[in-house]
Amino acid sequence: SVPKIAVIGQMAELGVRTQHWHAQIGSLLAQSHSLSKVILVGERMKNQQEVIGNALPCVYVDTWEHACDLIIKELDSR
Repeated sequence: SVPKIAVIGQMAELGVRTQHWHAQIGSLLAQSHSLSKVILVGERMKNQQEVIGNALPCVYVDTWEHACDLIIKELDSR
């Protein structure tokens, strides 16, 4: 089967509610039953790895370039 990988980057310019909205994304991802993996990109997304927990495989990277490398490796391994 084809893997479904969500690549989620930090959201800029959310103002004082930035932490709230980043947490909301983490909670929604943790409830997903259709994803095979989540790649979180950027410093503001780092804490969402804890929110997602063991609900599904989750990896944090600091740049989009690292995210691309992970996606290529994942697809090549299939």
